Amino acid sequence: VLGVTAPLHLAFVAPDYVYYLMAALLSAAGVSLFATGCKFREHRAAIQDLEEALNAPRKPFVSTYRGGMMMATILAILAVDFQNFERRLAKTETFGVSLMDAGVGSVLLSQAMVSPLVRRPAATTGARAAAALL
Repeated sequence: VLGVTAPLHLAFVAPDYVYYLMAALLSAAGVSLFATGCKFREHRAAIQDLEEALNAPRKPFVSTYRGGMMMATILAILAVDFQNFERRLAKTETFGVSLMDAGVGSVLLSQAMVSPLVRRPAATTGARAAAALL
């Protein structure tokens, strides 16, 4: 958990240094892959795994996206009350788009991707579909 929340917290507290943070995280990932002796797979095996993931009823990349967006949005909502959170990342008050606005939109998008109304439109017709929108 700390491996996910600590970089998010650092990115929110010090957004001017986010490029250095990304370089450090990518370097750490590369070193850990090299240290564990990770071997690259054959191209066909990787394509086959990708096709299986795309054809699966539950797509793992959607779950990863939803989890990451939820963590980032929750952390931003909690951090906005503290003084060291950059005000330019908080919700906009008059016009424009900020990080928190994009986070809220992203949470809505991630919920829409797994909604039963979208996944099985024939199962929800008529009054049930209208009631779900209310």
